[in-house]
Amino acid sequence: MTRKADTEFTARFSKCSLLDTQDLPAVSMKDLGALISRTLDFAPSTSAVRRVAQQKDLRLIREADGEQQTTQLTEASVQRALGAVVSEVEALDGAELYLKVGRKVARIDV
Repeated sequence: MTRKADTEFTARFSKCSLLDTQDLPAVSMKDLGALISRTLDFAPSTSAVRRVAQQKDLRLIREADGEQQTTQLTEASVQRALGAVVSEVEALDGAELYLKVGRKVARIDV
């Protein structure tokens, strides 16, 4: 492969779209910390969720038109309702929303 062809191949196939992912758990707008620890079982406790946020690994992902925008959520976000966090980052404009906790991802049903 030429360098140009290699670059084009990487650009085309390296984009990961969460829209194409099947069988993601779906969540509604509840208390974020309880949601992650109790509903999704992504972390054993709310304290563990706070630690994930401290490590900068708690994210809200907005996907629309093949593009992703990621918002890093803070430790303070863990104590708030997911609906309030989502509306604060102005992500409710028809895009698909996802919550990422470490390597685990859930779709947010608005």
